[in-house]
Amino acid sequence: SEKTISGKSVAKIPNVTSFANVVAMQPGAVGEGRNIHIRGGRSGEISYMVDGIMINDPITGSAALDVDIHSVQELQILTGGFNAEYGRAQSGIVNI
Repeated sequence: SEKTISGKSVAKIPNVTSFANVVAMQPGAVGEGRNIHIRGGRSGEISYMVDGIMINDPITGSAALDVDIHSVQELQILTGGFNAEYGRAQSGIVNI
């Protein structure tokens, strides 16, 4: 399944300080900060991308940088089955 959220919608959500807060609010996602689990997977099984470029920390598997929430134009969250083009992702993909 795929959920796409526009930057304008993200700006309207109260108490959101990072894109991780928005991801944690989605169905199938649990946790907060850098410790988010999608559909029962571990936090290191999520692939974080900015404009199609992976930004995962090679040691922890979490997002290596925090994108300013005001600069997000669109946030796309893929859970479940997805194409092989995403490579290392196992439980979810977050594309900013």
